[in-house]
Amino acid sequence: MSVETGLYSHLVADSDIAALVLNRVYPFRVPQGATLPALTYQRVSTDRRPSLSGPSTSRVKAYFQIDCYSESVSDVRDLATKVRLALDGFKGTLGSETGVGGIICESEREDDNEQTDVFRKILEFSIPHQETIT
Repeated sequence: MSVETGLYSHLVADSDIAALVLNRVYPFRVPQGATLPALTYQRVSTDRRPSLSGPSTSRVKAYFQIDCYSESVSDVRDLATKVRLALDGFKGTLGSETGVGGIICESEREDDNEQTDVFRKILEFSIPHQETIT
């Protein structure tokens, strides 16, 4: 299982997050016309450390951006807090296979789109994990 699949599984399985978004957790962007609130996630970079014997093949640190969307400032902040609490400091298994060494919430920021009256809170996480090699 990829870290992306594990992250998705972890987010939709969290009861506090699911109470707000149900299963509206999407890769990259919210589909046009989708109900809000909703979440998106995307990998923005990956650090792989080479060794003297060649490229790194197992332990990596992936950086993910999770965007929370809502039509209400208070709702988007509440959703972002629930996402942060579900992920920040998490160690263990994401989904069924991805072993995680400790997720860190690296940053948070807010944004809004005046044309659509949609508010967004952006969270960035580093996720050190054991990469599955096939």
